[in-house]
Amino acid sequence: MYLGKRIGVVVPAHNEAGLIGKTLSSIPDFVDEIFAVDDASSDETARIIASINDARIHYVRHDLNRGVGAAIVSGYRMALTEAWMWWPSWREITRWIRSASQNSLNL
Repeated sequence: MYLGKRIGVVVPAHNEAGLIGKTLSSIPDFVDEIFAVDDASSDETARIIASINDARIHYVRHDLNRGVGAAIVSGYRMALTEAWMWWPSWREITRWIRSASQNSLNL
């Protein structure tokens, strides 16, 4: 939770074994759910995601590589089943949520 709002993040990945662990581990504690979408990686991306002990992570795997757009859509679909919102930039998330909370907007 951040300022009383639930936060979910979609993380698309294709052959990101070198970065996915650091990326997922660096997501702030105020993020409630992480939707990691493996877009048919042929490296160790899936194993690394599975090795991270974080109950917030929800894993989705594409059997065929469909591209970053499709990976984001898959993450959105999973997130929307939980009534989550997605943010295009970490730089914007804190500022927007703070503004929305201070102005009593219902996300």
